[in-house]
Amino acid sequence: MTNFQEQVYRHLESERMLEDFLGGLLAPNYLELAGLLQKNYTFPPIDTVITALGNSNALAFAVALKLKARLVVVQDRPYKHEGVYASEIDDRILFGLQSQLEGIKNVVIVQDFLRHGYTPIGIYGLVAQAGGKVVGYQALIEYSNLGGRNRLEIMNVPVEVLAQVAHTPRGLQPERRNNL
Repeated sequence: MTNFQEQVYRHLESERMLEDFLGGLLAPNYLELAGLLQKNYTFPPIDTVITALGNSNALAFAVALKLKARLVVVQDRPYKHEGVYASEIDDRILFGLQSQLEGIKNVVIVQDFLRHGYTPIGIYGLVAQAGGKVVGYQALIEYSNLGGRNRLEIMNVPVEVLAQVAHTPRGLQPERRNNL
């Protein structure tokens, strides 16, 4: 068990506690976690890291630095510009500027949490419209019983996470089915 997993498992009282724990991390922490994500994961050469606007931006920035890739942030609000890609998934639309997505080839999607997988599937749609390929997905924490990993793996997107937790009748628990 890694130090990060131990810290995550100490904050399992609620999803809010986990979010607060990650919100308290500093830039050097994110750079260290980005290094851990890259340690055992082999990508084709990555030119772009993509995340959705929100809490995952610091991690995505750190991963982009580690991979020496550009960072693109998409959002769920329409842009007031022309040249926008849009991808709808589960009654939600994600938007990305064509100018930012132009020329992308191999993309890794980065988020703090993997839940249902709808946001990365929406990002996948934006990447496809721009002519790129999603070659990986990385997150710090996966809620393993919410189906996100399955949705991504069906689309042949390899998933890498640092810690897995599950919702159980007794609350959040460390995932025991998959040893990371």
